[in-house]
Amino acid sequence: MDILTIFAHHRPMPSTLRILALASIALAGCKQDAQDDSASDSSNPPTSTAGPETETFGETEPDPSTGSTDPDMTETTGTGSTSGDTTDADTSTTDETTDDTSSEPMCNNGIVEGDEECDDMMVSFNGPCIPGCLLNVCGDGHILTDIESCDEGEQNGVYGSQCGFDCTKETAEFCGDEVVQEEYEDCEPGELHDDFEVKCIGCKWADFRVVFVSSMTFDGAMNTEGLSNDGKSGLARADLHCQQLADTQEFSGTFRAWLSDNNGGNASSAAARIGGAEMEYRMPNGGLVATSWGSLLESGPVNAIEYTEAGVQIDNPPAFVWSNTSPLGSSLGGADCAGWTVNSNLEGGHHGVTTAGPQWTDLQNYGCGYKIRLYCFQEG
Repeated sequence: MDILTIFAHHRPMPSTLRILALASIALAGCKQDAQDDSASDSSNPPTSTAGPETETFGETEPDPSTGSTDPDMTETTGTGSTSGDTTDADTSTTDETTDDTSSEPMCNNGIVEGDEECDDMMVSFNGPCIPGCLLNVCGDGHILTDIESCDEGEQNGVYGSQCGFDCTKETAEFCGDEVVQEEYEDCEPGELHDDFEVKCIGCKWADFRVVFVSSMTFDGAMNTEGLSNDGKSGLARADLHCQQLADTQEFSGTFRAWLSDNNGGNASSAAARIGGAEMEYRMPNGGLVATSWGSLLESGPVNAIEYTEAGVQIDNPPAFVWSNTSPLGSSLGGADCAGWTVNSNLEGGHHGVTTAGPQWTDLQNYGCGYKIRLYCFQEG
């Protein structure tokens, strides 16, 4: 007997009981429907839980952010738990990184690797393999013991360096190496000049100014055969002739005549035109004239100026020299052959004589028609 029949044969129930009874009936009906559906679907293929019926009952796919893992995903990535698979993968990555680091070249481990040129496990600045595992070669600035005697890098072989191109001191070129490097040196320290009585200082002959007495003679107007006047006169012509004679010997610098006029200008004084320098004054043969310009004006020449521009001593010294100049280099205000422009014996000019005393520049007057010599000084 079903529950409806029972209900029909009983007396009416209170409302509360009636509600409970109806609910029981409805529940029984649902169970019966479920059993019927199960029986009817047993012949059909099983369906996926993720199919349309799951969506009908409001179920949703797992949210990746919750950390839940799809079983299919778990099976694809390997056996075991999801967390275990992740740990294995991370461990594998760590191992690979460690292997890469350990395989990088390491200098001084005894193995030539990567860009290394050498590695003998004895890296040092004076060994065959220097820091950085580079070969110690000539020109790198590091001395290779027992092979190189020096190494100044880019300075090797440069004049003045103590090291040659081949990293040996024997081939170095410098002042004091006992070899005259003609491109840079005049002499080696300690030498005396073959012609001049001067010392070698710093591989150069000691600096000095040249003084000579002219090999040629000039009248009071500064004329002579064989030298042009170039349109000049007076002191300018005298200076020109001193320069012409100096040029024949290829002396450097400018040369002026030790000669003064009475015109009162700045150029009238021999000292003003020459200038003077605080260094030695020597004749072309090297003979000392004065240790400085100041000493020349104060004491006069140490030795008589009787050697010409060619370094040759004049015949039959002493000789007269046009001057009109005081020992201090200023004009005497005496006879000057009308400013050294006339060559007549009606005019006179003051002169000196080639000696070492005060008369070297101040002796007496002489007729302007006579030909006598000039003192020529290299400008200070």
